[in-house]
Amino acid sequence: MQIYIVPTYECNLSCPGCYSKKNKTDFSDYLSWVNFIKIYNKFKDECNKFAFIGGEPAKWKFINEAVLFLKNKGKKVTIFTNGTIPIYTKPTNVIVNGTNLFNLNIRNTILEQIKAYRNQRVKIALRFNVNDSFSNEMLKEAVAISKEYANSVSVSIMFPAEFTKSLGDLVYSLCNQVTLTGTKVRISRATPLCIFSSEQKSYLQTNCRLSGQCSLPNNSIVILPDGETIQPCVELNIYKNLKELTSSSPRNLFFDEIKNIKSKENSACSGCELFITKQCCGGCLSYK
Repeated sequence: MQIYIVPTYECNLSCPGCYSKKNKTDFSDYLSWVNFIKIYNKFKDECNKFAFIGGEPAKWKFINEAVLFLKNKGKKVTIFTNGTIPIYTKPTNVIVNGTNLFNLNIRNTILEQIKAYRNQRVKIALRFNVNDSFSNEMLKEAVAISKEYANSVSVSIMFPAEFTKSLGDLVYSLCNQVTLTGTKVRISRATPLCIFSSEQKSYLQTNCRLSGQCSLPNNSIVILPDGETIQPCVELNIYKNLKELTSSSPRNLFFDEIKNIKSKENSACSGCELFITKQCCGGCLSYK
């Protein structure tokens, strides 16, 4: 089981396409230390991996203490971060929003943090969020930065998006060029397969874990800052109470809602063989 904890939806940046902004009003508080310990105690026996997401988790005043606590318990800790605020207690992995490196005002700050993590032997993944405004110059920079600093790269289409061949060419070019540097690449979201040629699709499925189907429902959950509300992923706002897990696994708890969403056909998918044969669900479920 993978646990994703949102200790806060607060952030020091305002990135385009941020999925967290819509939750900030309803969940404005920070996770308390007491609730963090309750979460740990509930999942300590069945979960070896804990991840902190946001907002910006480095803004949580207990982030360093929480990382150290979990590591001392033998757990693996991943931080999803914009890279501008240091974390001092050496998480197992950091996933840095690589798209922020194109912002010259914060680029050097992020690179200094990445270098510090690398010196501590923290595994570094760069996450690139792409859309039609992702230029060739940005692509070249992403490849060069990934080669120099990243253990792995995550590529994600920013939704909502126009499903065009040009977008498919962009995703393919980025993944292909980063892969050729020897860096592992993963396409992290369900991605419409229709934007790729058959050759591109085959390459990406073989080398970059391309999938047209969302992996939900699965046995991972997101726990929100109140320490009680859970949802199946960071973008799909189906809320349940943590107490409901006493009688059901995450997979079963969200099964009916997700099955219903997956069955909905986007107008762009009408008659598509990939959708009919359940190879593709038309992209991120939260935009259906």
